[in-house]
Amino acid sequence: MKAKFPGQALHIFFNEEQLEVLASVACNDVYASMLPNEALAIREIAADLGKSAGAVGAVIPQPIDAGLVITAGTRRRRSRTEQLYTMSSMSGSISPDGYTPEVAQLLNKQFRGNMRAAERYQSKYTEARGIDNSFRLFGYYVWSSVYLSPENSLKIRDAMASVHDLINQLGESDPENRTDDSHVRVRMTTMMFPSVKESKKITDK
Repeated sequence: MKAKFPGQALHIFFNEEQLEVLASVACNDVYASMLPNEALAIREIAADLGKSAGAVGAVIPQPIDAGLVITAGTRRRRSRTEQLYTMSSMSGSISPDGYTPEVAQLLNKQFRGNMRAAERYQSKYTEARGIDNSFRLFGYYVWSSVYLSPENSLKIRDAMASVHDLINQLGESDPENRTDDSHVRVRMTTMMFPSVKESKKITDK
């Protein structure tokens, strides 16, 4: 994997300031609507979110100041010049040594925002599928509840990571190859958590 834009890192470990920004629903929505290998204008980010360009423009300075977003050139559009933006890194994660109670609270806030966003996507998807059932190809939801050993849990985690690697490999990142309506942007989230009872065995010690 290579960085595509000048000043873009391959990977960053989110610091507390960046997590504070991502804990904001508005900022997290804007950040998550960007693509690390593509430069987007504010109007394009706004269209993806179903929001106004003004609303996105008011939010974007915060992830820029926190080092989550960088400028990535300009583009001529009719008689105007658009500023383009992209993620500051190709990927990001929490440092293995940085999982403090304060960080956990910020992650909880970000997660709640992500789940609200997922509800919006799912609601609009089911509405669209009700009109065109072929749209079902772009949505999938399933859940399971099982008991796992540490060894098998690791196997599931590895399999989930492999699915994310696959979707990144199969995704079409070149806008020139997306000139018709056959490509649909999707957002994929995978998650696995212990039941409340299992977690309480640790938190209630």
